[in-house]
Amino acid sequence: HYPAALIDGKEATLESAVEAAADYLVQASYPLVYGLSNLTCESQRAAVKLAESLGGVIDNHSSL
Repeated sequence: HYPAALIDGKEATLESAVEAAADYLVQASYPLVYGLSNLTCESQRAAVKLAESLGGVIDNHSSL
């Protein structure tokens, strides 16, 4: 049985994990949004908007 979410390797609620993820992103100096190739166009747009709002960068697997 896998927990719904983990924070620093410890079981957590999904709500608290989403909040922790948001905190990590907001505190990041230059966040990277990566791996959008298997997402819908709508999801890709949301990811681009998130990266732009955080002052981050977008990349995909073709850069490897």
